[in-house]
Amino acid sequence: MENEEKKREESEIEIQDKLYTLGKNLKSIEAKEELREKLYKSILYRSPITEAHWPYEVDTLSLLNKFRIVDTPGLWQEVDGEKTNEDLRDYYHKADGVLWLLDANVIASREAKKMIEELDEH
Repeated sequence: MENEEKKREESEIEIQDKLYTLGKNLKSIEAKEELREKLYKSILYRSPITEAHWPYEVDTLSLLNKFRIVDTPGLWQEVDGEKTNEDLRDYYHKADGVLWLLDANVIASREAKKMIEELDEH
């Protein structure tokens, strides 16, 4: 995992370096944003690892032995400026139960409510 994180960090540094160098010649914010998006799509390291299991020790009689906690992407997650929820759907339908953690700043968001309702429909 450390190696994967290092690759990601190195790719982010490379993007920032290229953005700084190439962005000097661009005048508009829109052009700089377009360059940033292009660099992220072409350079950003994306790990093939989709799951990691972390060992933990609990008493064999503990209620915790009956659960597996999976940290999935949020209700929506932006990757390169595009919202995605496919990974969430994969896990949602495999789960016996779901604990939603919502951003307190947007807890009444219609978007969050709509996403949860759509998941229940499928």
